[in-house]
Amino acid sequence: MFNLKQDPGELNNLASQHPEVAQDLKNTLDAWYNQVIVGEHLVNPPRIAIGSHYENPVILNRNDAKGAPGVWTQDHVYAYWDVRVLEDGLYNIKVNFLNELPAPGRYVLKVGTIQRTIISEKPGQKSLTLER
Repeated sequence: MFNLKQDPGELNNLASQHPEVAQDLKNTLDAWYNQVIVGEHLVNPPRIAIGSHYENPVILNRNDAKGAPGVWTQDHVYAYWDVRVLEDGLYNIKVNFLNELPAPGRYVLKVGTIQRTIISEKPGQKSLTLER
């Protein structure tokens, strides 16, 4: 606990000088946290909407991916996104990677019951595209 006006570098912790204030802040934070972790959108996250004119293109980030823990920090881990397709149609899909892809490589994309495989022959690619 710091006085940011007098100590912007947060060098002098005031919690021991004001234990009642520190405890009150901790209780408030704990109550908020306990409410957040049982919230509907955390327990049952909504699916990402695809096919809306409000967001086109849709970008699926690594931090929204599901799968093994730490999936967003690795290129060799299976990942998936829970999505809801709002409008039937043909879609282009581009996958961007953090690091260059090893070649040759086989990348599988599955949407519902449809599965497509992209074969990468060129080393150094940082994205793959599956066009409609």
